Amino acid sequence: MHLVPGAATVAFIGLLEAISIGRAFAIRRGEKYDSNQEIVGQGLSNAVGGFVQAYAGSGSFTRSGLNAESGARTPLSAIFAAIFLLLLLLVVSPWVTYVPVPVMQALSCMWRSS
Repeated sequence: MHLVPGAATVAFIGLLEAISIGRAFAIRRGEKYDSNQEIVGQGLSNAVGGFVQAYAGSGSFTRSGLNAESGARTPLSAIFAAIFLLLLLLVVSPWVTYVPVPVMQALSCMWRSS
């Protein structure tokens, strides 16, 4: 019961972010945007994800911007982005063990201060 306020806050912030991203790109492309459909989709996604211990999902401004600039028009671009990310993780993750922990801590501190 103590987690409900924090969980609701995370859900609302993610939902507001996704709606603003969707609306901005719909206006940019001259398309119709239905925020109710976004709310239902996000709600179902996060409700189902809760049963498999998934993180709360939301829209990605970076991926949406990249897709818009590269001319992507269908949701298939998100699938390709996920596949490329998985391949990148499989290739790069063995090398991460060679990075010393103090270096990772210094990078973490640099990102927090900026």
